[in-house]
This record gives sequence, C-alpha cells and structure tokens, in this order.
Amino acid sequence: MYWHPALAILSGVLAVAAIVPYIKDIFYGTTRPNAVSWFLWTLLQGIAMAAQFSAGASWSVVLLVVITVNTAVVTVLALTGYGYHAYGRTDIVCFVLALIAVAAWQATKDPIVAIGFAIFADLFASVPTLVKALIEPASESLLGWWIIMFASLASVLSANIINAPNLAYPVYMVFIDATTLGALYVGWARRRQIG
Repeated sequence: MYWHPALAILSGVLAVAAIVPYIKDIFYGTTRPNAVSWFLWTLLQGIAMAAQFSAGASWSVVLLVVITVNTAVVTVLALTGYGYHAYGRTDIVCFVLALIAVAAWQATKDPIVAIGFAIFADLFASVPTLVKALIEPASESLLGWWIIMFASLASVLSANIINAPNLAYPVYMVFIDATTLGALYVGWARRRQIG
C-alpha cells in the first residue's frame, strides 16, 4: 500500500478537525485568538507552502495548504472582534522577519532560505499565544491543539521526498504544537495551585 497519500489526507482531515472546535470555542467566547500570532502564522505558512512547492513538494505540503486556510479564517475572526489585538515589538520583529524571508527567497531563489526564515519568524509569532496559554489557558482550545499536533505528525510521516524543504516546516509544527500544549498544561497547573 502506498501510505504517503493516506497520511497526507489524514493530516489534512485532522487539520480541518482541529480548527472546528477552535472556531466553535471562538464563537462561544471561550477561545480568544491573538490576532497578531494568527495573522503572522497565515503569512508565514503561506511563505513556507510556496517555498515547498517551488522546491518540489511532497505529500507533506497538504498540511501547509490546509493550515494556511485555517489560520486565515481564524485571523479574520480575530480581526473582526473575536480575538486579542496587541501589537508590540515582538509582533513588528516577526513581520519584518517574514518580509526578509520573502526577500531572501527571491534574492537567492533558495526555498530552504525562505522556509528557515519562516520557521524563525513563526517561533517569534508564537510568543504572544504561548504567553497567553500560560496566563489564560482557558482562552485556548486544548482539543484543537492536540488534534493539530497529530496532524503535524501525520504530515511528517507522509513526506515521500525526504529533504529539508519538505520536512523542516512539518517537523517544526510538531515542535511548536507540543510546546503550546505544554504551555497550556503548565498554565492549568498554575491555576489549580492558585485557585
């Protein structure tokens, strides 16, 4: 059996499944996405997706396509009154890094340069959400983050071209999703100690 497409489809389905409880929680008011993080994630995932396509995408790109659409939807919701709107130095640095990623990619024609900058910038873009997860864990969807982590893992395993352009971003996604989950659990543990 050719399992790469099956895992890629599973990754995409899980990514869609992850966003459903997240959006539901946004409308119920229990999840408040950070508009800056989600906007930057949309931009950076779009860059990584385009770079992976230009490098000769493998099945792992399916996750990037789906999560780029997912993050765009959440960004729109966050910007239209359902999220946090905080703009600081970190946000500006992330935006500049995203622009540098695009410029470096165009100047070098090397997609791994763009993916590397996108990962670096994404790490910064995640900071507001990680801090929020530690301070207000109830403002994030635990189920949504678990599902997207499994989607990211399925994406890594779906890669049929084993090289940096096809694996760097999906591997990073597993890392950042697990880190966000860790921050949520630490935040909940701190709340139990206080309360």
